[in-house]
Amino acid sequence: MKKIKDMISKNQCTGCCACIDICPQNAITVITDIDGFQIPQIAEEMCTHCDRCDKVCPVLHYENDHFIQPEVYAIRAFDTIRMQSSSGGVFSVIAQYILKEHGCCIGAGWDTATTVRHMVVYEQKELGRILGSKYMQSRMDGCMRIVKKLLETGRKVLFVGTPCQIAGLYGFLGKKYINLLTIDLLCHGVPSDQVIETYLQEMFGGGVSNKDT
Repeated sequence: MKKIKDMISKNQCTGCCACIDICPQNAITVITDIDGFQIPQIAEEMCTHCDRCDKVCPVLHYENDHFIQPEVYAIRAFDTIRMQSSSGGVFSVIAQYILKEHGCCIGAGWDTATTVRHMVVYEQKELGRILGSKYMQSRMDGCMRIVKKLLETGRKVLFVGTPCQIAGLYGFLGKKYINLLTIDLLCHGVPSDQVIETYLQEMFGGGVSNKDT
């Protein structure tokens, strides 16, 4: 039976962090590998071998319950929205509806000048923090625990991310919630923090701050 440890050694980990959030012993932490990607690291002395991490991993347990013939829609938001968004502004339109329903939205936003992290938005005025494409791996550790707590309060939750992040989220939750709406992106891979850090160093000598983003 394949294990997360074997998968990491073969560089198959997507960095969704479902294993980190599911661990009851907090024996798994996120580290940066040689290429700058965020991957889990297991503290063997803390591990009780409950195998929960292996059970939620979307790479080890690939499942597809999508419709055989899904409905397809083309959406284009007003120009004022599209100028601040990507992909026609569809996320902005749906997010605004969720927020008006007293729900919350979770997506990737700039944590620092060179790092991206999934964060929660509760109000319309905060929505700009998670709009637009980032083209970087978003840090997810701790995020799925927050999503579950929000869902269990009955609040509507909109979560947007890459397909592997959303697959990891569903694996972590273990069941479907009627108050959860997810949007996954068409994705063929993301670069690591190291790419942009190297670029900024070579082009600008690393002289960039949060004010510049």
